[in-house]
Amino acid sequence: MDTWRKHAAPVVAAALRETKGQSEGVIRKALFDAYPFGSRANHPYKVWLDEIRKQRGIPSAKARRDQIEYDLHMAAQREQFAAAAAGSLFTEED
Repeated sequence: MDTWRKHAAPVVAAALRETKGQSEGVIRKALFDAYPFGSRANHPYKVWLDEIRKQRGIPSAKARRDQIEYDLHMAAQREQFAAAAAGSLFTEED
């Protein structure tokens, strides 16, 4: 675990624990106020945001893109299968 994450993880956990069951706005404000690294820029801030996503169970943008690509691929497969099945229904010879 990298140094930034070692510092961020318990701070995020504490903020989420203290705001459990409260509104999204209250949770976000608590996380904003708890930020421990000074300016919100560069690598420390990215680690902070990633740790929030991780602890809240929010998938990363890459994971969401991968899921969308998979869903589109499967939909195309289903369409191809349906078209092939429909074609075979009309090409049967009696």
